[in-house]
Amino acid sequence: TLVASVTAPLVSGGLCNAPAGDNSWVGKVVLCQRGAASFLVKSQNVAGSGGLAAVIYNNVAGPLNGTLGDDLSVIPAIPVTGIAMTDGQDLLASHIAESTTVNTQLQLITDSYELYSGTSMATPHVVGVAALIWSANPSWTNQQIREALEVTAEDLGAPGHDPAYGWGLIRAKDALDYLESQ
Repeated sequence: TLVASVTAPLVSGGLCNAPAGDNSWVGKVVLCQRGAASFLVKSQNVAGSGGLAAVIYNNVAGPLNGTLGDDLSVIPAIPVTGIAMTDGQDLLASHIAESTTVNTQLQLITDSYELYSGTSMATPHVVGVAALIWSANPSWTNQQIREALEVTAEDLGAPGHDPAYGWGLIRAKDALDYLESQ
């Protein structure tokens, strides 16, 4: 069972690229800097050395968006979280040996709307619009539907496809009009 909340003294683990050679991580929250080893290896090293939680901080400006992968059989059963470089540097400079809580419990609010972003939220909308357009003429091919969605999307970022906005904001009516004019 995954322990989702831990409170213990904070210790610096450096890069956490190898298990601790002594007992310095036993019963501690271990602060690890990003670099060299994967987030999974760092968390395995912390858990294998007796650490109760791993906090991995970025080595470049901005938030840390890391993953432990999807093989649940190798992910250690300790809380692991990522933080921005400035937060990690502050912990390292001013909070080593202090009692630190790492809480990775997800609190779900089920009685209201939530705001999320990214491909996980965009995908169902695009699929729904594609299905709606396709229902207007089932003889259209998936390539035709895709092309219509791409060429009629409202460009929001850098011109053309870009990593932040993809093709842009989907425009269902424009895509349908495009296909019907072909």
